[in-house]
Amino acid sequence: MKPNRAILLASSAGLLILLYFWLGRSGHQKRQNYESKTDSTALPFAPATTPTKSPNPSVAPTPPATQGDEAVLREERVKTVQSVFAAPISFYGKVLDQNGNPVPEAHIEYSAIDKFWADGSRYQGTSDDNGNFSISDIKGAGLLVTVGKNGYDSINGKSSQAFGYGMPPDSSRKSPPTKDTPSIFVLRKKVIGEPLFTVARTFRIPRNGSPVEINLKTAISVPAGQGDLVIACWTNDQEQDANRHYDWQCRFSVPGGGLVQSQDETDYQAPIEGYQPSVEISMPHNAENWRSDVSGEYYLKLANGTYARAKINMIAGGDHFVRITSYLNPQQGSRNLEYDPAQQVNLK
Repeated sequence: MKPNRAILLASSAGLLILLYFWLGRSGHQKRQNYESKTDSTALPFAPATTPTKSPNPSVAPTPPATQGDEAVLREERVKTVQSVFAAPISFYGKVLDQNGNPVPEAHIEYSAIDKFWADGSRYQGTSDDNGNFSISDIKGAGLLVTVGKNGYDSINGKSSQAFGYGMPPDSSRKSPPTKDTPSIFVLRKKVIGEPLFTVARTFRIPRNGSPVEINLKTAISVPAGQGDLVIACWTNDQEQDANRHYDWQCRFSVPGGGLVQSQDETDYQAPIEGYQPSVEISMPHNAENWRSDVSGEYYLKLANGTYARAKINMIAGGDHFVRITSYLNPQQGSRNLEYDPAQQVNLK
């Protein structure tokens, strides 16, 4: 299992930028403070023909910064950087599945940001019978922790996380956990897949609200009243504002059944309830986050009691299209939508 390199690189890059900016600013500020103490009107000697008297004889003028002073500042910066990357790390975590059960023998990978211009040190570990794991006696400005196990799926943001040690936490680095409050990592336990009909196809959609009905077994558009999923779109792009935004809306519906939006793209068990006959998306031209396309993951309960999951991407710019990727379980009443390519049902 490889660690999430994107998170590690982003965290490292942000750390280096912050260090460069802070240290450079710190050194500049120290020089400013040092130079501000120097009386620019004072001279190291007074002309013989113009005797002068210091307004404060007890205070000697400060000499300008020397190369030795710059060397001291550089040394201080180096020590600061070294202290950041040498921060002690003690980490505590716990691995659970999607139902809150401990996951023993999960594989743990640690990536410590403990070098300035090189890849950090890596360590490995295993969770115990209660899903707990830990590491200590290592150092670094930050730590990336990734968990995984055969038979389980990783979940974005829950199976790989970054933490700040030498540098403070921010939006990309969490606060370090403690032994009493370990950081929780989640893996989704796979179930045995069942034969599924799969669809991955793009359909042209009229702009005037005329519905397109789609059969999720054959992956073709069918006459009115015969489709599992119906999609309609209304667009008025003849009237656009200064930003070339226009009013448009679309509707996804399941005749005799319903849809419910998925909150977790890795959960392949359709819910029992919560289905609505249709989902409508409205995009007025003055919407704050206006865009000409929308995408969503949905569970579908069809009129015949079968279940499906589908990713629907509606594109309402120029010629209108909808891209559908769906998985339909033909076994009536089964909510298992775990896809196994070896059990894919051929289209009929």
